[in-house]
Amino acid sequence: MRTTNPINSTDRLYLTVMIGRRTLATLSVSGVSSLTEVYRHVLNTAQGHKGVMTLYLRNSTQRVGAATHNGH
Repeated sequence: MRTTNPINSTDRLYLTVMIGRRTLATLSVSGVSSLTEVYRHVLNTAQGHKGVMTLYLRNSTQRVGAATHNGH
């Protein structure tokens, strides 16, 4: 089971933006506190590019422990 943690403005996020199999950008972002702000960074980076984009996001500041699910 995955857990979702909020994004804090002090977190450092690493983003990879891909179109198809091509890496369009690799970014390091901080100072954002929502996915909407993350998407703004991505859209600014991707101006002029067309196609379906895939966004990989890693929050290097948060440490996520193993989550367990007992089926109940």
